[in-house]
Amino acid sequence: MKKISIIFCFYLLVGCVNEEDYSVNKSPSSTDSRINFVLDAVGKEQQLSFSLLTNKEKSILWERKLTKQAESETYDDQQLLLINELIYGAKVHLGNQYALDSFRDSWLKKAKILLSNEQIVSLAYSISPTSAPVPKDCNCNKGSFYSCGLLDPHAYCPDEPTSCENWTPTGCGFLGMYACNGVCKRVY
Repeated sequence: MKKISIIFCFYLLVGCVNEEDYSVNKSPSSTDSRINFVLDAVGKEQQLSFSLLTNKEKSILWERKLTKQAESETYDDQQLLLINELIYGAKVHLGNQYALDSFRDSWLKKAKILLSNEQIVSLAYSISPTSAPVPKDCNCNKGSFYSCGLLDPHAYCPDEPTSCENWTPTGCGFLGMYACNGVCKRVY
């Protein structure tokens, strides 16, 4: 019975929908409520609920989050162009891992010149404000330097074996599109 309840809840949350066709089974208000749920969630709940969004919903989420952040914080013109490039990249590249990896590398090269590490983490590696709690287990993407910026600016996610048992397929790394399969470790 518990298994049926879990599956029923999953279908209520995910719904049966073609990712490109919102007119069939999913209303905009359903999409909005799912995105708002992720934006309001914290920690592991946020990672899990983010991983259940479609790529189109993830793109919308990042556009809303980045637009709001750009309007509420002080950025110069070059930084705003970089944020707009990130919004565009989220729209175009989510769902194509090779293209996303290429875009990430190109965007980070520019971002390292124009932004602080804290700004990079806040813009491209965090759905929530930096004050949000982060899970202690499976909290980063292996090999990512910026994934741990929320926990500690002097930490990284080593590419080494971990005891992660409850990892999620997405929710960590650049634009949250990489597996949460590592544990943050202090550099010193």
